[in-house]
Amino acid sequence: MTVCTANNTDVWLIPAGDSPTTTMLTSGGSGTISFSGGSCTNCGVAMDGVNNQAVVALAASSGVGGYHFLNLANNTFGSVIPTQNASGEISEDVLIDPTHHLLLSASEDNNYEIGGISNVASPVFYENAVTGVDGEFDSSGEDCGTGIAGSG
Repeated sequence: MTVCTANNTDVWLIPAGDSPTTTMLTSGGSGTISFSGGSCTNCGVAMDGVNNQAVVALAASSGVGGYHFLNLANNTFGSVIPTQNASGEISEDVLIDPTHHLLLSASEDNNYEIGGISNVASPVFYENAVTGVDGEFDSSGEDCGTGIAGSG
């Protein structure tokens, strides 16, 4: 399954195969959030093939980022979960670590948000201020072998 998003609330599910039938869903995004490259309602998607889910990074409300988990077994969304980051910022390239059940979101305000997603309906967030650098982190990354997270 491939999951694609647009800058609005559209989410497309494209199954594998020679003649896939595309399904269009609507995320629970509301308003927009801004990034260094522009603004969006749906702002990216990360796949978790191990647990058959995806997460859409989106505007939980205007100016506040959040996450919307999509169950790929039945194509249904859970609740929109707002970021716990005080600035409301999220990564435009959010990442899921399915082995450690983590959501990684390097925000654009020198903060790295890590969400424990063993229970996606009630994630536990940890905020990690990044000091000693000046910049806006855009994307999250991790070496899944070591569990060391990074940003770019």
